[in-house]
Amino acid sequence: MFPGSQFQEKELSQKDYQVSSFIKKNKNIINLYFSIGYLSEYAFFLKPGGMIYCITDVEELHHWHEKHLSENKLFRRVEEKEIENDVCIKLIINETEEGKKVERNKGKKYFCVYKRI
Repeated sequence: MFPGSQFQEKELSQKDYQVSSFIKKNKNIINLYFSIGYLSEYAFFLKPGGMIYCITDVEELHHWHEKHLSENKLFRRVEEKEIENDVCIKLIINETEEGKKVERNKGKKYFCVYKRI
């Protein structure tokens, strides 16, 4: 599927693990779809050492990422000192359209990185 990358080949499961959660923010209700079940899928696709980058401007979503990835025995949190020179995290935070929008609105960006064990 991705030759030479950190992904292993496997067809995506057709199971629907999505759970809907609503978060109130700025008087708007944002419908966010989370999936605990997909964490096992990610672990299957990632070779040991592969990284998952979670970045959001929604603090509750950030806490959800931290909670569920930390509880999953197939991942370990990467400490900030380990990723301070990581080009990917800098690009994701600063160069994506969403990252630029949050910056323009002077919002806060929350991120965490986990490594496949």
